[in-house]
Amino acid sequence: MALITKTVKTYPFYEKFKNDLSAARGTLSSALSIDEKYEDLEHKKEAVAMYELAIRQFRHCLSLNLAGRYPPALKPEIESTKNTLANHISQTRNRITFLKKLINGDSSISQQFSGSRDSLTDDKKSLLLKGVNKKFGEMLLDTVVERTNVKFSDVAGNDYAKRALEEAVILPYLNPSLFTGLRNPTKGILLFGPPGNGKTMLAKAVANESKCIFFNISAGDLTSKWVGESEKIITTLFAMARNAKSAVIFIDEIDSILCERSNSDSEVGRRMKTQFLIQFDGCTTDKNDRVLVIAATNRPFELDEAVIRRFPKRIFIDLPDEDARMNFIKNTLEQNRASNGLSITDLRRVARATDMYTNADLIALCSEAAMVPLRSVSRDRITKITQSQLRPISLNDFNEALRVIRPSTNRDNLAKLVEFAKNCGQMSSRSVSAKAVY
Repeated sequence: MALITKTVKTYPFYEKFKNDLSAARGTLSSALSIDEKYEDLEHKKEAVAMYELAIRQFRHCLSLNLAGRYPPALKPEIESTKNTLANHISQTRNRITFLKKLINGDSSISQQFSGSRDSLTDDKKSLLLKGVNKKFGEMLLDTVVERTNVKFSDVAGNDYAKRALEEAVILPYLNPSLFTGLRNPTKGILLFGPPGNGKTMLAKAVANESKCIFFNISAGDLTSKWVGESEKIITTLFAMARNAKSAVIFIDEIDSILCERSNSDSEVGRRMKTQFLIQFDGCTTDKNDRVLVIAATNRPFELDEAVIRRFPKRIFIDLPDEDARMNFIKNTLEQNRASNGLSITDLRRVARATDMYTNADLIALCSEAAMVPLRSVSRDRITKITQSQLRPISLNDFNEALRVIRPSTNRDNLAKLVEFAKNCGQMSSRSVSAKAVY
């Protein structure tokens, strides 16, 4: 007699929503911790960066189309959660505004914020908004960075990806007359790889070194709860990029809005995809327009085929190798003025112990190691000592941190990324990820 088994319905998209939401809350918690713990402007700048990342992550969660993709009984909870997220975004924006005013009052670091919206002159704003929907145009000005101040040298490792980007983007922008006909520069580049390895930083470096205006777009910037508005926002975005003449549109986590089409897609989602593809195809109708779309994703295998086809350059952003990890740890400690007694040999030992760690993991590791000297200070004494009175960070502190901070890279997902890179993209023959998987 055959057994009758009950099929249990799973909700993988809902699980992704929960995981992404947990990551966003973790980022916000880290930002609050830095903001509350330190009063110096360097740490306030770090808090601003974390707050901005949290907003992008919360917007991403809000943009996910969960229709029919979660247990029906959880509908009230999800609606309540989305309302809470909107409140988080609003409050976080207010805090960012306050902190930026505080930071910009110090002339020694005000230059680091020259890429904010305030750096756009009225003439530049008028140029970008020429002939576009003013409502959506004003909203998208928040995503514009005129100068990113990020260089390729600021990104640890990934020399292969840097060379590929320089060849595909930087050189054609510096001397357009050489790149015509078969050498015509690409309109779309897809950066893919495990999260936390500098895909956004590389895109900013491309915009800076090619002297382009940079549109830093997340899924939340392109979505609206009102029917028909998402398509208008997309149209406005590409129109503003054409007005700029030389522009890079960077879309983070593009898989959240342009994933493979399915029967469960909402009508709004289908219209968004169609409008994006239409605008993408027409973004360089004038031969003098230099508009490049760079997209980043951790899950390229979930993208719609029509979307993948429009990104002929697909570059794998790899995990950092041992040398890159050592330099990244050294630079992170120096940039944060963390007093340490680590020799080159010590740094090499830490680098060897951090195989499979992403750049984001290494930052977390350095933060944890920096906390170890503080834990030896009594609660009564902690209010009386200064930064200079703490003992330097040692190799033993990193050994303790390594027990707590583990690599976040998922091997199954990494294997899929490597397979996609081999079949559809560009990857270094000395890829760290490929060696880890095979």
